[in-house]
Amino acid sequence: MTSKFLEETNNDFKEFTEIEPIRPPQKITEQLFIFVHRDLNPNPWYIFSKLSLIHFVVGIVTLSFCPQFGVRFFGEGIGVMRFFLQFGTYGCMVLCGAFFVGSSFFVSSLVLGFEELRVLRRHRTLQISALTLVSLGAFIMLDAEVLLVYALAWIIGSIFGGLAMFELGRIIRKLNLIRV
Repeated sequence: MTSKFLEETNNDFKEFTEIEPIRPPQKITEQLFIFVHRDLNPNPWYIFSKLSLIHFVVGIVTLSFCPQFGVRFFGEGIGVMRFFLQFGTYGCMVLCGAFFVGSSFFVSSLVLGFEELRVLRRHRTLQISALTLVSLGAFIMLDAEVLLVYALAWIIGSIFGGLAMFELGRIIRKLNLIRV
């Protein structure tokens, strides 16, 4: 029975290979190419919108542990700032920025698809800088007490923390230490 099955399968395959190929219509070929190209090369603006949504959710959570510029949504007290203040006022601002933006980029590196990560990595400094400035603007609109020197320290921490945590998340994901 097995040899009959193999013989029929081989005959079917030979018959298939001998059939004259049929070319699909050009319009379908073009649409397929556009579809595959779009999937493999997502728009950086689309990725930024997904990143912003992730940052909004993660940002609310991190503000429960570490108030930024006096803004805290849930909980009481100074949270992890207690540990960050050991490094002085500017060190605290650098670490708070790194924690706030870095957490979002860490989660993003675990949640986004591989193609999205590739595009995000290509534009990571721009995306991190834009998200940092949007966040700072949001704090200002929330009437936070933002002083220029502290804001600069926070921006530096946010950018470097975002870069570091994004790469850490990518490494963890590449090594399959965390499966999402």
